[in-house]
Amino acid sequence: MERPSTDEIRSAISAFRVLVEDRPSKDFTGLIAAMTKLLELAARMKDEKLGEHDLDMPRRSAPDDHAVIQARFPELYTSHEDDLEAADRWTLMPWDDLGDLYHDVRVVDDMLEAGHDADARWEFRFGFEQHWGEHALRLLGYLLRSYRY
Repeated sequence: MERPSTDEIRSAISAFRVLVEDRPSKDFTGLIAAMTKLLELAARMKDEKLGEHDLDMPRRSAPDDHAVIQARFPELYTSHEDDLEAADRWTLMPWDDLGDLYHDVRVVDDMLEAGHDADARWEFRFGFEQHWGEHALRLLGYLLRSYRY
């Protein structure tokens, strides 16, 4: 399968951000589609070349990005979190999954905005393999189990 273009990645991130930041609908159908698109694009990116990777850019604040999720998706803050064992807490918290996914793609978007396309592409694929991909898959499973369409 052909590697995605940088414009495809930028477009998918933009679509995802609109669904998170503006939350035009209370159902999760659009968010599921947007997350699936991010996963599909990243899966098509093998052996991305590392750019400069010594970027002089401010890093985003993960707590600030998580605050966006808390404000827009309060229903993802499950009521039974206090009853969870510490080991389960991070695997059964959909707000954390969406927050980490949102934060990681915002970092990529910041790189794209700054014109660091090669680094952004590498970061997108690396994050998929090492961090946000797992969060996205876990969140998709949660949404599909919790909300029937």
